[in-house]
Amino acid sequence: KIINGDLLVVDRSLNLKNDCIAIINFNNELVVKNIIKENNNFYIKNRAEKILINENSDVNVWGIVTYIIHAAH
Repeated sequence: KIINGDLLVVDRSLNLKNDCIAIINFNNELVVKNIIKENNNFYIKNRAEKILINENSDVNVWGIVTYIIHAAH
């Protein structure tokens, strides 16, 4: 679980894979999202919906989160 103030280590050379956390350029804003793969398609896992990621969508993968460093609270 990512908590406000955590440090994310991101690898921009990695490709999407099932059940990863990615930095996504979504509507011209960088956001952190869980990614799922179903039937050879990747989706942003959102609360109420799944958003398809492909060359026709307005979604670009910026990088894959490889480590989460929790801030001392």
